[in-house]
Amino acid sequence: MRCCEAWKLEHTPALLCRSSSTSRYLGFLLSVLGHPVVTSIAGRLQRTPVKVALRLGLQMGQSVLPKSTDEARIKENIDIFGWSIPEELMAEFSEIEQVKLLRAEFGVNPMNGYKTLEDLWDGEF
Repeated sequence: MRCCEAWKLEHTPALLCRSSSTSRYLGFLLSVLGHPVVTSIAGRLQRTPVKVALRLGLQMGQSVLPKSTDEARIKENIDIFGWSIPEELMAEFSEIEQVKLLRAEFGVNPMNGYKTLEDLWDGEF
């Protein structure tokens, strides 16, 4: 899977897609897919953590863009339709700690615009 949700459930999630900096997010992606909440839900639904993550995105109304050149993995990624994550399990995703993957220091300038990271992130930093 080359894309992942940033797991910010109460806002529109940022989708982190394959780019030249994908490896920077690999650790985050692996930590999400291996998170006890995700693996527990996957086990209860008898699905893989990747399928659960893809299905979560769909149920949240997001576009999910899995990428693979492997035929078996492409077929596996398509198997996210015809089932859903029950509401009681959806609520469990809020237990995953929120993190900012991109601090965006480049958007901070004491001379204009956002003077601090706290200003940029509306106090959610």
